[in-house]
Amino acid sequence: MMTFQQSNTRHKTTFAALMKFVEHSHHMIFARGSVQVRYVGLEQSMMIDATSIKNLEILQSARDPADTQHSLYGAINTTRTVAGARLLRSEMLQPPSSVATIEARLDAVGELVESAESCRALAKTLDNWKDLSQLLVLCARMDPARMQDSPTESYLRNLSNLHQDLGLIPQMASALQQTQSPLLETFRSCFDDIAFQTLRDMLAGFLDIDGLLEHTQGSARQQLLYFVRSGIQGMLDVSRRTYSETLADAH
Repeated sequence: MMTFQQSNTRHKTTFAALMKFVEHSHHMIFARGSVQVRYVGLEQSMMIDATSIKNLEILQSARDPADTQHSLYGAINTTRTVAGARLLRSEMLQPPSSVATIEARLDAVGELVESAESCRALAKTLDNWKDLSQLLVLCARMDPARMQDSPTESYLRNLSNLHQDLGLIPQMASALQQTQSPLLETFRSCFDDIAFQTLRDMLAGFLDIDGLLEHTQGSARQQLLYFVRSGIQGMLDVSRRTYSETLADAH
């Protein structure tokens, strides 16, 4: 699904060509309605040219291009998630110029700085947050020969990460319960969306979290064998029973 803030045929055509390139070069086909793209113009943001980015050492050191720690990005990057690091990098390359946006972010940061309890609760929750960018793989059909893991294993790992992150959303909403800044209130209202719990309940219908916890002594790959509930697929149940009996005999 594509939604463009400005109707521009050139942008739509460019994006369509990019998607076709990804499909052909990576042998990947996306399901209809699985990708949402929002085009936003540059009216309320600034563009920094490549020369200024290099001279100002925004992303990397001028002495050593491979050194990102001794740069502005490296100095202020204390993000807890992969997605947060990507967003910070994007915002540094194209910072907002809207006074309202800047003031809203300053108010949110100021409130978190003053509320150490909320800040610590958020940080603790985000430390357990999984990177959900790979969830797009669930919406795409890929060539199994080009995947590092087997397709089934990759899907189960992504579903496991999704289930874990959905369980963390109420904790983030609770951490923001006492906040008053408009931006943090917006985040909290998004976390209160019942759709998150509905999706988690749907996953719990065929994912056996309790069964997975009972087999924590095995490797991460072995644990995935017990991630699907019994009764969902007969052959899977038989295979798991055989596997467990073989392990028992070996020990």
